[in-house]
Amino acid sequence: MENRKFKLPEIQLSQHAWLCLTIILAAGIFAGAIAKLRLGVKTVSVRGLSEREVIADLALWPVKASATANTLPEMYKQIDDSQKRMKEFFLKGLLPILTSKY
Repeated sequence: MENRKFKLPEIQLSQHAWLCLTIILAAGIFAGAIAKLRLGVKTVSVRGLSEREVIADLALWPVKASATANTLPEMYKQIDDSQKRMKEFFLKGLLPILTSKY
């Protein structure tokens, strides 16, 4: 019995294939960086000896909602209904800052 070594076939990639692979890799890295930038900083740190109340002019609360339906119009109706319910929830005074004088 002969002693044969198993060899994987050599793959020769052209310059175009390498360019495509490089572009795909760069796009993935770029997409990850953009996703991190969109999240932003959601904390505030204060240093010093004095404390005072500050009125914030912006608050970001990520809210996720999903809808599933057999047809597009049904799905759009579900999305509209969900948005209305969420808006009513926030404006009913459950979050007093949204209905206050600020």
